[in-house]
Amino acid sequence: MSDNQKTKSIFLTFLMFTSLCVGLISIPVASAVTTSGTITASETWSGTVNLNGNVTVAEGATLVINGGTRINIPAGDQLIVEGSICAGDITCGAGAPSSQGAPIRFVWADASGSGPGNCAGAPLNNPDPSCGSGIWLDYTVDVQKTKLNYVTLEGTYGIPVQVQNGVYRYGALVLNDASIDARGLDFSDVNTTNILVVGSAAPTISDSTLTLGVDGRNYHGPALEAHNAGKGILGALTIRSTTISGGNSPSAGATCDSGQPGRSAMYFSNSDVDID
Repeated sequence: MSDNQKTKSIFLTFLMFTSLCVGLISIPVASAVTTSGTITASETWSGTVNLNGNVTVAEGATLVINGGTRINIPAGDQLIVEGSICAGDITCGAGAPSSQGAPIRFVWADASGSGPGNCAGAPLNNPDPSCGSGIWLDYTVDVQKTKLNYVTLEGTYGIPVQVQNGVYRYGALVLNDASIDARGLDFSDVNTTNILVVGSAAPTISDSTLTLGVDGRNYHGPALEAHNAGKGILGALTIRSTTISGGNSPSAGATCDSGQPGRSAMYFSNSDVDID
């Protein structure tokens, strides 16, 4: 074989090897973020996520949120979880854990100056434009894959829930028979109840900070409220190392330790509760 042919052969071999290497290189592709609508598979949120409507995590689907993520949500909108949500906990799949210094923040937009919102009609007749905003965890949630670790809810109003015939209560975080583990929850500028537990839910809430609702139209509620929660000997609504207070806003009203007629920081009806 001539030197010229050898050179061509070596060059062709080099091209084939280079093409093979390029084919083996994995080019990262940014995962799509559902900004409104329904998540039907597995999805991960990181950095800053701007929603533009309600988002539902369908049954069987998983939403993973890495620590330090900020989720901006329009006033009046909700995150509804029917599948699973892994928020800042590496044991259920988060790539980066959240912490007190790097929490996951759900931040709702200010609706000041807006017209009546989702609750304006009967039977609620609540004109607040932010009404209906919050996070709802449904009874279909996969509790083995769901954890809330250092999550804050800021500026939300609360989702209405009928707790008795014709009686509605509101919750920023509603646990509808969702017996999950939640650690390091924090709430600020919430109009109504921080956590509303209903439907036999027996969650464990620890190392959290809850405050009275600050609504100025008498829709405010206690920091923690439960109706028909717990499962008897099978489990109770469990609260550990959690601070519950009246908050700093004058609109929160007087609390029981102020020496004035006030509002209860907690309210339980027909519920099994274990507080330490």
